[in-house]
Amino acid sequence: KDRVVVVKTDYVGPRYSQTLGTQSAWLVALTLLLIFIYSAIRFKIQYAIGAVLAIMHDALIMVAFIVWTRMEFNTNTIAAILTILGYSINDTIVQFDRVREERKIHPSDKFVDVLDMALTLTLGRSIITTLTTMLAVLALFFFTTGSIKDFSLALLVGMTSGVYSTIFIASAFVLMWENIKAKKDSRGPKEASLEAKSKAPAPAKG
Repeated sequence: KDRVVVVKTDYVGPRYSQTLGTQSAWLVALTLLLIFIYSAIRFKIQYAIGAVLAIMHDALIMVAFIVWTRMEFNTNTIAAILTILGYSINDTIVQFDRVREERKIHPSDKFVDVLDMALTLTLGRSIITTLTTMLAVLALFFFTTGSIKDFSLALLVGMTSGVYSTIFIASAFVLMWENIKAKKDSRGPKEASLEAKSKAPAPAKG
C-alpha cells in the first residue's frame, strides 16, 4: 500500500502573525533610528534625514511587492528587508562621502554642481556593484525553491530600489535642504540692508 509521509506542517495563528508583524515593525524602526544617529554623527542632520527617507522608501517598496505577489511574510522576508536596508545605506554613505570630499576640493562651487560631480563619479561604481551582487542573487533565484527563492526575489527588488533611491531621494533631499538654506542666507543680508535704510535719518531740508 502507498503511504503518505507528512514531512512538515505549519500552522500560523492570529496571535503568532500579530507578534511577527509587531516585531518586524520594531526591528525596522530600530534600524532606521540607528542609521539616523550614525548618519547625523558622521555627516549633518540633512544627510541623515535624506538617508532615512531613502531606506524607508526601499522598505515600503519591498513590503508592497511582498503584499502584491502574496509572498509568505516570514522570517526570511524580514531578513530580506533588513538586508536591503543595510545594502542601501551603504550605497548612500559612499555617495555622501564623495559629496563631502568634492565640497572640500571645490568649496567655491555651487552645491548642485558639487552634487552632480559626486553623482557622476559614483554612479558607475554603484551600478557595477549592484549588478555583480545581482548575479549571486539570480543564481539563488533560478536554482533554489521555496523560501530561499522568495528571499532572493525580494532582494532583487530591494537592490533595484536601493540604486535609484540614493540618487533621487537621499541626494535630492540634501539638495533641497541646501537650496532652502542658501535662500535664507542670501535673504538675511538683504533684509538687514533694507532695515538699515529704513532706520537711517532723513536728510535735512535746507
